Amino acid sequence: MVLVLNLTAQEWTRFRGPNGTGVGHAKNLPAKITDADLNWKIELPGSGHSSPVLWGGRIFVTCTGDRSGGLSVLCLSANDGKLEWKRDFALMPFSRHQYNSFASSTPAVDGERVYVVWNEPDHYFLTALDHKGNTVWQRDFGLYVSQHGCGASPIVCDDKVVLADFQDDQKFVEGPITDTRTGQSSIVAVDRRTGKTVWQTPRRSTVVAYSTPCIYESKAGRALIFNSQSHGISALDPDSGKVLWEHAEAFDKRSVSSPLIAGELILGSCGSGAGGNAITAIKPGDAGPGRKPELAYRIKKSMPYVPTGVVMGDLVWLWSDGGIVTCLSPPTGEIRYQERVGGNYFGSPVWVDGRLFCVSAAGELVVVEATDKFKVLDRYPLNELCRSTPAVAEGRMFNPSVNEVVVGKAEDHRDHLLVYLFATLLPFYSIDTASWRDFAALMTAVVFVVFLFWYLNLHYLNILFAIRGYRVFTIAPPKDENPFSGRTSLVLITPRVYLAEGERIIAYRLSNTLFFEAKPCQPSSTLELQK
Repeated sequence: MVLVLNLTAQEWTRFRGPNGTGVGHAKNLPAKITDADLNWKIELPGSGHSSPVLWGGRIFVTCTGDRSGGLSVLCLSANDGKLEWKRDFALMPFSRHQYNSFASSTPAVDGERVYVVWNEPDHYFLTALDHKGNTVWQRDFGLYVSQHGCGASPIVCDDKVVLADFQDDQKFVEGPITDTRTGQSSIVAVDRRTGKTVWQTPRRSTVVAYSTPCIYESKAGRALIFNSQSHGISALDPDSGKVLWEHAEAFDKRSVSSPLIAGELILGSCGSGAGGNAITAIKPGDAGPGRKPELAYRIKKSMPYVPTGVVMGDLVWLWSDGGIVTCLSPPTGEIRYQERVGGNYFGSPVWVDGRLFCVSAAGELVVVEATDKFKVLDRYPLNELCRSTPAVAEGRMFNPSVNEVVVGKAEDHRDHLLVYLFATLLPFYSIDTASWRDFAALMTAVVFVVFLFWYLNLHYLNILFAIRGYRVFTIAPPKDENPFSGRTSLVLITPRVYLAEGERIIAYRLSNTLFFEAKPCQPSSTLELQK
């Protein structure tokens, strides 16, 4: 979903925009968003969780065929959504977390090239394309060991492309282990023109980190800030890759969200699907005089695991996975408010014109006033599942969506239905409705069919779609340890004859709980533009 909000011109070159702040410079936003504001909507040839990036009137976004594999890079016109070009890359499907995607990493873009990341178990690719879709260079950093697949995004820093490569050491992995190898973690910077390695800094392996770095500027100079369970919050020299300082004790769990610069403090979070989320604030170190970083404070109640917060002025807003918004004062960690907006979230909020915009996993755009007083300003149903963060550029807000069903336990009673309907109703094709006996027999058959629906827990849409060769499955949510997973049973209309537990299906969303899959293994997602 892409919203046009009359913003001022601004490029959006990486995950969460300039330096990963999630701040868009804009004025004159509509007080309420309505269907009348929709400008255009297109269908993408796949699904994905990456966010779009923009440069010079072009949108660059990735998507995947999911179960059928492959990764596609698309270039669209920001004005009307017209497809300018599409590049397809081979990607063999492999085991990864059910809420991850093969297209999770957000590209980075500059005035000449767009930089795209994806992985297979034995490959970690970083590819540069020019703005016409031609391959300029490609790097394969080799083995990528992760229980969940990749998700970190590259950034452009000066004349380099910087990419975090944190991988799993199986001694630290909880839950099912899909790869018994231990990955070799590092942070790498390559020349953005040629792809040649400028520097590569080895890192310890614990569990894979998905945090995307940012640049911290102080009197001591510039530093690249990274979050990971392996090294906590660490600072590297952008020119040499030298470790300037690190606060290794910052996190005791996986870090997914990206670092926040809040005045003289740096904030980062860690957590897990089973909870234990916490945000840590540190006072940065200084390699010159040898000053080590210091812990400022740590907050554990209702903190985010996946979403990254927003800093503006003297306030920080943290949007938790479970829909709790916390506003705090960064110097002290004093909580100004902590209130529930509802919903579950994978995407992060963005700040635009004094408001926070965040899209829930169920596809509700929630707008909150960006002050120290809690106030929900608007709720707009996009009616699309969403696990992405909006991009703000070129006078618009862009947000991709995906209609995805994850199968827990699926029940289909179509075979029972057809047998009983045929056996029960066939004799009445030639009845004489003028005869009260025939009419009574027909009513008895109808009552019997209604009883079957009730007794077998059949869905009424079976009748409509069974004759077309479709089945209607009632799907229970998957069983996992994530407290933020959807718990609502869904109805899926599909030509499939069998659904495997844990299977991920891309389908059109007809309502909050009703999905339609026209062609198996042909995923669809949408991109919409809002005035």
